[in-house]
Amino acid sequence: MRRRVLVIIAIVVVVALAITILFVAQQRYPRKTTPKARGVALADSAAFAAYAGSAACRDCHPAAYDKWIASNHGLAERPLDDAHDRAAFDPARSFTHGSQATDMTLRDGRYQVIATGLAGRETVTAARVIGNDPLRQFIVPVERGRAQVLEASYDPHRNEWFNVYGWEDRKPGEWGHWTGRGMTWNTMCASCHNTRLRKNYVEATDSFHTAMAEMTVGCEACHGPMKAHAQWRTEHPDEARAGGADGGPPPRAGGEHGGGDRRQDPRVSGCSTLKTNSSAHARDCSPRYPACCSAAPRSPTRTPTTSRPCCSRPTWAWKPPSA
Repeated sequence: MRRRVLVIIAIVVVVALAITILFVAQQRYPRKTTPKARGVALADSAAFAAYAGSAACRDCHPAAYDKWIASNHGLAERPLDDAHDRAAFDPARSFTHGSQATDMTLRDGRYQVIATGLAGRETVTAARVIGNDPLRQFIVPVERGRAQVLEASYDPHRNEWFNVYGWEDRKPGEWGHWTGRGMTWNTMCASCHNTRLRKNYVEATDSFHTAMAEMTVGCEACHGPMKAHAQWRTEHPDEARAGGADGGPPPRAGGEHGGGDRRQDPRVSGCSTLKTNSSAHARDCSPRYPACCSAAPRSPTRTPTTSRPCCSRPTWAWKPPSA
């Protein structure tokens, strides 16, 4: 009996000691926690509260809306669909660029690309498209909310695939390869191709919770948040556009923020036109897309190898930096 009591006491002491050690450790070395999804959602909700979405503009501005929805802005980013994208993947095809080959196919309703990745030849499924004319690139979700944009690009005019960086032959491990940070959609593409984007990057976990008020470059990307404006027009359908005695004038588009994204002013916008980022938006030294021919090389670690016949700008290939 005495031995049993001693055993019980010993167990209680050990458990109490373990609890004490855990408590002290948590106080001294608190765990790094990431924002909860609910907290991020609440922050997004507050940021997007003044936005109505482009569909809210349709009833009062049908001509402008119809022109926008089929434009490069209206199609700046979107999910894949058969009407726009089937021809690029079906039938299956392949193209070579440098020492590599990339294949495209439509399999069980999934738009798939087989390309050289960090683990060798990888099959990835495209989730969304960025761009429309003159080219389309494809977004691939990876891990921790991050998405990558493939170098493989589709030319809808010629119905052909090509590598957006031409013959550079970028390899896995390079910053500018499709698997590298230079091709991360969240940081490199999303803000120009969407409306009121929030990257929601969490440094502690190197993760993203990216969200936007509206996918693609909507009306409010240039005109500013207009929920109050749209609501007023809905509540006062019979009043003149300039306002009336009962309801007062409609809130101007842009509301208290006084305008849209940086895209509204080309002097401060980094992506107001394709020309400002020609290396990512034009075929390498193509007579059809001459903007790239005037682009200066951006990296001292790339040296000219061969000149393309269509312009004097050389093709730039990777060279390891000297010590």
